[in-house]
Order: sequence, then structure tokens, then C-alpha cells
Amino acid sequence: MHPRELIYIPVDCRGRALHEFVASVRLKNVLEGRGIRVLGGLHGLAFEEFLKFRNCGAYTIRELREIVASAQRGSNDTVPSGY
Repeated sequence: MHPRELIYIPVDCRGRALHEFVASVRLKNVLEGRGIRVLGGLHGLAFEEFLKFRNCGAYTIRELREIVASAQRGSNDTVPSGY
């Protein structure tokens, strides 16, 4: 992971609800605990910031990356690796 690698969410996707995406309970809890309910809440944050949260490790960051990449492609059909 690159230091301070910031999350970019395209403007037209920032209002999309995160519940539209397939995600583990762990990731959902991390995002909910931070008060993030739409993709725009991720925009401008660093991936490394999420490592500070309890139960958020490398796998959860990889899953978050997949959701961000899916949003950048304009899709909500992402299924995290290993599912």
C-alpha cells in the first residue's frame, strides 16, 4: 500500500448508497462505525486510515479497494475475492 493513497470516487457515484454493494459484515461494520453510508463518504480518505479501526486489516482493505474500483467502473456487482 502506498503511503497516503487517497480514495477517489467519481462525482456521479458519490451519492450511491454503500448497501448497494456486496460487502462483508466486517467491512459494513467498519464503515457504519465511521458514519459512512454513501460512496462520497469515502472520497478523499486514505486507505491506510482504515487500518486504525478495530477488525480492519489487509483483507478488509482489499475488499474496500474492490468496491472503490467497482464504483469507478460504474458497477455495483462486485463480489469480494474469496466469496
